[in-house]
Amino acid sequence: MTENQEKITPSKNIEEQEKLKAKYEEESKEKDQQILNLQNTITKKNDEIFELQKTNKRIADERDD
Repeated sequence: MTENQEKITPSKNIEEQEKLKAKYEEESKEKDQQILNLQNTITKKNDEIFELQKTNKRIADERDD
């Protein structure tokens, strides 16, 4: 039985580790950006809710007067 396998060498291991590290770092940056986008969306929604609450309070105060 003849198998055509490349011999594993320390330099190939290092090369593979560098590829995996680069892939991981890219995925990490993408996830960080997604998190930042979600945090910004939450902040905007919270601001909208706060403004609506202020408006509702103002309308209620005007109605009570």
